[in-house]
Amino acid sequence: MKQKNFKIPAILRNKYGISVLLFSIWMVFFDENKLWQQITITREYHKIKKEMRFFESEIASNTQGIKQLSDDPKLLEKLARERYMMKKNNEDVYLIIPE
Repeated sequence: MKQKNFKIPAILRNKYGISVLLFSIWMVFFDENKLWQQITITREYHKIKKEMRFFESEIASNTQGIKQLSDDPKLLEKLARERYMMKKNNEDVYLIIPE
C-alpha cells in the first residue's frame, strides 16, 4: 500500500504564521468586534447618513416655504382656503369631490 505524502504549507510550519492565522480567525469570527458586525454597522451608518441628507433638504425646503408664507399674506390665505377649507364669514364653500 502506498502512502500519500502530504506537504504542510510553509506558513503552518512557522510559529509566527500559525499565530497570525489563529489571530485572524479569532478576529473575524469570535471577537466582540467581529468582521460581520463591522460590515453591518457600516451599512447602517451609510443608511443613516443618506436619511440625514434627505431630512436636511426637507428642512431647508420647509424653511423656505414658511418664509414665503410669512412674507406674502395672499399666499397664506390661498393655502388656508385650499388645504384647510377655511372661509370668510359671508361666503359659502362648495366642496366638489371627483369620483
